[in-house]
Amino acid sequence: MHPKWDAKNIKYDVAVLGLTEGVVLSKTVATIGMSFEVMEEHEECFVAGWGRTGPRIEGNAVQLQPTPDNIQVLYMSTMAHQPCQTMMQVISKGRAPNVDEDVEICTLHSRGHGMCHGDSGSALVRRSSRVQIGVVSWGYHCAYGAPDIHVSLSGTEIKKFLENILHTTD
Repeated sequence: MHPKWDAKNIKYDVAVLGLTEGVVLSKTVATIGMSFEVMEEHEECFVAGWGRTGPRIEGNAVQLQPTPDNIQVLYMSTMAHQPCQTMMQVISKGRAPNVDEDVEICTLHSRGHGMCHGDSGSALVRRSSRVQIGVVSWGYHCAYGAPDIHVSLSGTEIKKFLENILHTTD
């Protein structure tokens, strides 16, 4: 877990799991490269995850859909920090944490499409090069039309944390 992890503000939301045994690679189990390059706005990317497929509204009650039987893939684009911050604050009526452009990437698809409970920790992948550029972290409601927030691997403190682990393990 990142030493600066802040649960209240959902910052530095990244951890590395160490395995005691190797993993057998196959058609359904693979590795992915990481990129520490800074992402520009409007870059195409995607997330594959097992999160819930959205909320179901019944009267005044909001219930989450069940988790899917098959992995879900969502294609989206990165967005600039300021419009992301503004959208998050307007949609959440000021309740969402501030978006930190030094450690977070914003993405947006459209209302009805987005990250949901169970997607956190999934890789955010640059579509053109198929390398991981971030980690799904948080958002404001499932598929609500608000941006999804990801930990950026290019953030200075995140990059140092990951490189330290990569250089001290086999």
